[in-house]
Amino acid sequence: PTQRVGAAPVDGFETVEHLRPMLSLANAFDDAELREWDERVKKRLVEADLEGLDESRVSYVTELKFDGMAISLIYEDGLFVRGATRGDGRRGDDITVNLKTIRQIPLRLQEPVSGEVRGEVYMAWSEFKEMNSRAEQNEAESREMRRRLELLSTGEVPVYEGELSAGELLKRALDPEIPFALPANLSEEHRSQLTSALKEREREKRDKVFSNPRNAAAGFVRQKHSTETARRPLRFFAYSLEGPAANGCRTHSDALKRLDTLGFPVDPHFEVVEGIEPVVEICRSWHSKRSNLDFEVDGVVVKVDDLSWQDLLGSVSRSPRWAVAYKLPSSQVRTKLEDIKIQVGRTGSLTPVAVLTEVLVDGSNVSRATLHNEDEIQRKDLRIGDTVWLHKAGAVIPQVLGPIPEERNGTERVFEMPTHCPECGTAVERPEGEAVTRCPNPRCPAQLEGWIKYFASRTALDIEGLGDKMVTKLIEAGLVKDPSDLYDLTVETLQNDIVFVDKRGRESHMRESAVQLMEQLEASKKRPFERVLVALGIRHVGQRVAEILAHAFGNIESLRKATVEEIASVHEIGPEIAQRVREFFDTSENALMVDRLVAAGLTMEVEDQGDSQDSSEALKGLTFVLTGTLSTMTRDEASALLRRHGAKVTGSVSKKTSYLLAGADAGSKLTKAQDLGIEILSENDLVPLIEERRGTTAP
Repeated sequence: PTQRVGAAPVDGFETVEHLRPMLSLANAFDDAELREWDERVKKRLVEADLEGLDESRVSYVTELKFDGMAISLIYEDGLFVRGATRGDGRRGDDITVNLKTIRQIPLRLQEPVSGEVRGEVYMAWSEFKEMNSRAEQNEAESREMRRRLELLSTGEVPVYEGELSAGELLKRALDPEIPFALPANLSEEHRSQLTSALKEREREKRDKVFSNPRNAAAGFVRQKHSTETARRPLRFFAYSLEGPAANGCRTHSDALKRLDTLGFPVDPHFEVVEGIEPVVEICRSWHSKRSNLDFEVDGVVVKVDDLSWQDLLGSVSRSPRWAVAYKLPSSQVRTKLEDIKIQVGRTGSLTPVAVLTEVLVDGSNVSRATLHNEDEIQRKDLRIGDTVWLHKAGAVIPQVLGPIPEERNGTERVFEMPTHCPECGTAVERPEGEAVTRCPNPRCPAQLEGWIKYFASRTALDIEGLGDKMVTKLIEAGLVKDPSDLYDLTVETLQNDIVFVDKRGRESHMRESAVQLMEQLEASKKRPFERVLVALGIRHVGQRVAEILAHAFGNIESLRKATVEEIASVHEIGPEIAQRVREFFDTSENALMVDRLVAAGLTMEVEDQGDSQDSSEALKGLTFVLTGTLSTMTRDEASALLRRHGAKVTGSVSKKTSYLLAGADAGSKLTKAQDLGIEILSENDLVPLIEERRGTTAP
């Protein structure tokens, strides 16, 4: 179809919301970590009281993990209507026009069904090498054209002895294989024509040599000109199917077969096996077999095959519990550990960072790598001055594997963790049982800077004008001591105290820039409540946890008043996260800051919940426990409703439990409640109970 050819260029890509988050995968780097993941899966399945579960026969699907660019494709009635990048997992760039040029992405499915397909855009090694070879030739020719233009402008072109027609002159000048020479009597008209032709050829031959297929694929799908995407050898593999198109699929392997039927290429090497040991063997086999593939893979993805079990296992903030990526080992290179510097993070953690002699690893130059903590340095016996082995963990993150002891010459130095914070001078602490050393000073400049940057980041309140340099300037000027100070800024204060830098690097006290920043701060007040929770920077509270807490408690006041037990009882929130949340709100400085953020007008409640936002103390003094699957609301929504009416919600049944709210497939909690004589409610009993205790009649 003509849609394959490409369309007019775009100025920028529109950002679109994903139908469901595009999560990343947790990693397993060896057999032991694979088995540990399997144990966690089986433990959760056992805890769910699944009838007829044989934990030794859990079926898994193994698929190759393509090292490309993850995308989402939306189909309506069989037609491809939207394609987007993964972005931050919640939102991505709409690159539909470019994806339509990739021949392995069907524009029309074999059946008129709707749904979402996810997969990976990648490039074959053979085609990547051929493309890079052409790019090298093109770039060499472009450089030669630039050289000839320079000679032409300086008048240093060698003289050609003899006569040349205009056509012959142009042909010789544009052929990089023929030495550049011009007739002595070249007219100004011909010189002008020649200059234009050389400039056009130089632009035409400009090209880029990519370090690896992944970078190339990621760059080409985001081209402003879809015709540029169309001329590149991009390919696609599908690995996920959702929506009506997946109806009838009980397992992930069913979904892969369905994708194939609909016209999508899927991994031809996928396997379905029972138990973890066959999975381990498959993963091991790809250590050597991957060299025979014509595309880049960096691991093997292992998924629980049963789709209902996937739903039951759920997800944590960044990754599903029902899948793991076994990472194949990357190449290793030697370099020198020149020094170890300390980096102070926004939570006060002191992280040792290796300063390395720059070296090329898997397509990119590396000069720094995190060493995580003091124990890790001691375990690996790393010393400043060592020659070390370096690789990229998961083919992405630089990691120092260890020293080469036989190359030591006696000049190496043992690293010592500082006793005081290098940023503020406060004595550092290392809590018992923790590997991380921390600066306990909540007003440490490095922590404050990291916190403000995080507060303004895209995953939090997305305040575009608050870049790293601007944050540093605001802190150095004494204008910001915690995030709430941002909302006390004025145009006049910014214009008087802050030097702005425009896009060309020119400094000024521009009123326009100050006004823009104030507008962006004002816009941040409208970000949803869960994004505000992320921005607060509470340890372990990322996007997913913030979303769960926001919908479980409904507003900031309910969350601030909740006990550790109440927070921990929320589905997917454990005692450690609950403790961190409670500690945050119990700190007087944080409590004051939150008060100021409330006063500034930030969104502090979940929006669009209709009548469910109605609250009372009708259930005050009662303790509820929830179990099973509810049909008209989620357990988090039910918990939020109970809390809004004064109830306490806990995670375990005891003599203190007032009611058990039971849904379908209720397990051991129901049995225990019956044994203790606790009253059992269905979800249909919930609203009448609230209305009865309020002394009103439900409308």
